[in-house]
Parts: sequence; C-alpha cells; structure tokens
Amino acid sequence: MVSSIQLGNFFNLGGKTVSGSAGGSGIDTEALIKSLTDAKMIPATQLQDKIKINDDKSAALGEFQTLLGKMKDAVSALRNPPGVGNAADDAFKYRTASITSNTSIDGSSYVSVTASPGAALQSYTISDITSLAQARKQATGDINIATADAAAVSATPAGGQFKAGTFTLNGQNITFNDGESLNSVAAKFNSLADKTGVSASIIKISTGKYQLSFSATKTGTDADFDFNNISKPGTLVDADGVFSGVTVSNKQAATNAEFNFNGVPIIRQSNTVSDMVDGIAFTLKQTTLADPTTEITVGIEADQTISKNSIINFINTYNDLKIFAAKQSEVGDNGLYKDTAVLHDNAMFRNTMNDVNSQLSSIVGGIAEGSPSRLADLGITFIDQAATKDSPQVRNLLTVDDAKLGTAISNDPDAVRKVFEFDFNTDNTALRVFSRTNALKISNFSLDIKPSTTTFTATYDDGSGPQTIDVDATEIKNSLTGVVTGYSLKGKAGTVLEGLSLVYASTADSTANITATQGIADKIFNIADPALKTDTGSLAVELNSLKDADARLNDNIAKITSQVDDYRQTLLDKFARLEQAISNINTLLASLNANDQARNNASGN
Repeated sequence: MVSSIQLGNFFNLGGKTVSGSAGGSGIDTEALIKSLTDAKMIPATQLQDKIKINDDKSAALGEFQTLLGKMKDAVSALRNPPGVGNAADDAFKYRTASITSNTSIDGSSYVSVTASPGAALQSYTISDITSLAQARKQATGDINIATADAAAVSATPAGGQFKAGTFTLNGQNITFNDGESLNSVAAKFNSLADKTGVSASIIKISTGKYQLSFSATKTGTDADFDFNNISKPGTLVDADGVFSGVTVSNKQAATNAEFNFNGVPIIRQSNTVSDMVDGIAFTLKQTTLADPTTEITVGIEADQTISKNSIINFINTYNDLKIFAAKQSEVGDNGLYKDTAVLHDNAMFRNTMNDVNSQLSSIVGGIAEGSPSRLADLGITFIDQAATKDSPQVRNLLTVDDAKLGTAISNDPDAVRKVFEFDFNTDNTALRVFSRTNALKISNFSLDIKPSTTTFTATYDDGSGPQTIDVDATEIKNSLTGVVTGYSLKGKAGTVLEGLSLVYASTADSTANITATQGIADKIFNIADPALKTDTGSLAVELNSLKDADARLNDNIAKITSQVDDYRQTLLDKFARLEQAISNINTLLASLNANDQARNNASGN
C-alpha cells in the first residue's frame, strides 16, 4: 500500500512561495521550475547577446574614431587651413634661415634670425654694422658699509651714503629713510623700474666696500638716463639732496643699433629688429668694424624637416587606420568573419574608408604638366604587408622612398606643397577663402563682383567655351553699426563652384581672376572632418544609434524578466497547492494505513 506521495519542499520567503530541492524520492520541483523559466528567458538571453555585439561595435567604432581623428590632425597640417592667421597650423609655411657671409667669419657670428610661419621666402643682405644697441650704465662711488644689510642712508651721510629724503627719477618719487640698508635702497629702485626705466644692482667691490650700479631697462638712446643730468637732462630732481654725498659716474653709454639692410641705412633702439620684414626678427651680435667689407646674406627658406616629418606622420596615421580596417574584414580558416571583425558589415565605416582610399591614388587637377601631381611623384607608393601573429594581411599600405621625398622637397618645396594643400591664388587682395568641400570641379575661373547692381557671377571654361554662372552673395554687416562691410560669396549647389565659400572684404565693384587646386590632404580632411563632428558626424550618429538600440534592448529584457518572474511565481503557487493536496492525501493515506494495521492486529489476536 502507498504510504505517502512526495513532490518537493516549499516555504514562504518575503511573502512569496519559494521552492526548495526535492525531498526523498519526490519530484525536483526546483529544477523543474528552473527549466520552465529558463525556456521563457531565451528571448532575453538573445537580446543580451545583441547588446554584447553592439558593445563590441561601439568599442570598435570608438577605436576607429580615435584613429581617424589622428589622421585628420595629420592631414590638417598639410592642407592649408582656410581663414587668416593660420600659418602656424600649416607645415609648409614653417621657415628656417640660412646665414652666410662673404668672409671667412661665419655670418651667424654677426646676426641671428628667427622666421615665423608664413614669412616670405626671400633673401636679404646686412652690412656696415657700425654700432650695437647698448643700455646706459652708471654706478655710484664706493659706499663704505660692513654689509649690504647695513645702513646706506643717513640724515647725516658719510662715506658715500645717501641722505634721507625724497627725490624724483624720471617723474617717479622715491623716498629713502634714515637707517635704510643698501639692499632696501636697491629694492626701491627696482620696484619702480618698469616706470622709471632704471634698475639697480649691488656690486661688492671688496670687504666693507660696495657700489650701486644703475642700468637702463632698455637699450638705445630713447631709454637713456643720467643721474648727473648732463647727457639726459631732467633725469633726476633732487630737492632734498639725497644724492648730495654720492658720486655717480658713467660706465657705458646708450647707443643705437646702426647697420645697412639691403643697402638702406637702418637705426634701431634694440639689437633685435622685428619691424623691418613681416614675420622675421634679426638680432645683431657684433659689429663689422673689424672688416667693413663684410656682407651677411640671410636666406628665408621653407623648413624642409617640418614639412617632411608632417608628410611621414600622415603616412603613419593612415597605415594605422588601414591595419585596423584590415582587422575588421579578417576571416578565419573556415572562411567566416572572425569575432573581432565586428565592423565588416558597417556601411558608414566601409564608405568612409573607401572615400579616403580613393584619394590616395588620385591626380591633383589644375597642376601644371611636369610638376608633381600625385603621391607617387613624391616617392609615396603602395605596399602589401604579409599577415603576422598580431595582424592580418594588409593591402595597399603607404610606403615612402625617403631619398626621393627629400629630393622633391629640396628641389621644389612649393610643388610638393600643392600635391597636399588647397592652393588659392587671386589678383584681388580683398578676396580670401572661407571654406571649401570636395565638390569644387574647376581650377581656373574669374569673378565679376558688382555690389552696385547686386550682380555676382563667375566665368570659367570647361573646354567647351566660356560659361557664366551666378554666385550666391550675402551681405556681411558690422555687428554694432549694421553697415555693410563686405560679402560672403558661395558657389551654388550643382555648379562647378559648389562647396567653395569666399569672403569679399569690400563693397566696391571689382573683378578677380582665380586659380585653385585641391590637394590630397585637403580632400582627405574634408572626408574625415564631417564624420568626426561631435554631435552630427556620421560616427556620432552611428554610436548614438547603437546606444539607442541598447536602451531599447534593455527595456525589452526588463519586460521579459518581469514576465518570467511572474511566471515563476505562478508555477510556485501551483506546485505549492499541488503539494498541499498531496500532503492532504498523504495524511489520509497514513490514517487508512493506521486503520488497516489496527484491523490486522485485531484479527491476529
């Protein structure tokens, strides 16, 4: 006879029925419920797998963003950024100076030169350096005190001391008090040096003997001073006789720099002269009096090291990006994409890489025949890299013939520049480039700018004869007065000037003849920059799309999880009721067994 039925163990926890493990030979209700709810959770697990894939894609896109950003920065230095004052951002506008002389003495012994980015490539001569700029120097006689901290000021001065009182130095009042030390006296001069133009320093002549030395804070005769009021009258006004017991003598006269520049006599207050030629500072170091025939030649040249290193930096950043792209299309031995190739089906990634790659073998339009017009002309070509332990095979990496690139830069740096940069030339000084895209399709055109009749047109010849098109023009107004100061000129969409935006800084009728070539670096920048825009770029859109997708997936997972929790509780409740019913049956069976055993015992008696 069946004595009992066992299903499982249930108990109450936190207001919910909870299943324990099976008891005795009963059914394992915990495992049973788990298997049923796990089946219900399969869709949530699948959604979690999608989130994992999205996370991997986001991480890969983040790496792509970093690598593309580095390449964008590299080509930015090679593209000739639009606007004004951007020379320091253009690798081709950095300059070096060569200095030679017509004698056996090196030219750099006479002058040093610094050239700012964008300085004109030119040659200059310096000769007849008859004088260097010097600052006036004077000094007191001996001041007999034990140390510089001892009193150098007295109401009854002795031994070269100053008298207590107030004097005026180049319009500034200075007061010395009885008992002040020499250190304090020097400090008072120096506290007003920026206003008086005179600084002071203490010189220890010997034990117990000092002098106070004065020097103009600037070189040249304009900064001259004289405590004796002779060569520079009015320097000192001393009604209280502060200097009555002090003797001040000259140590060095104030002189100007005097030399010839390109045969023109020049006089300057300083030995560093930066106002003769824009962007160039010349510093005189010694005179040519020992050999008056000396002539120094200064050549301002393109800094070939910076331009070459910038080109190599571009090559390296592109190759890093190319290796990353190869990993995103890597397949395993089974012919399927590897798990790490998470961007193999990403259209934005693929299109961006294709756009960049297409520029590397392109020919720059508008460059004169015989001049370099593509990367290969500079020794930059393609090479395949075999697979390694850490990288798959990579096709069409860039490689450079260092000697050929160096020779190209040395022979004609301007020609090399045009292969990379956007080069814009016009005979109208009021016209400059504001922005451009890769949509420009013409290299030579003229503009007819007529604000008087609000007519703005461009004329070009595409080989089929002169063509004239309208150009969009927008007034540029002074923000305070509202007065029109110029015009923004833009090529209309669908025309050969699409994407070109110019600023005309005038309101007068005028014309302009223009030549423009768009180099490889500029075109690559115009591909990378829109993709990298913080909020609207294609990369940002793609990353935000993945974030939005993850948010939706997590919401769905939460809903499924909630439904499964409810389902689990329903199962627990049902099995609990079943166990209660079985418990009741077991009680009845136990009672029947007891009765049956009692009858059997009675019959036996």
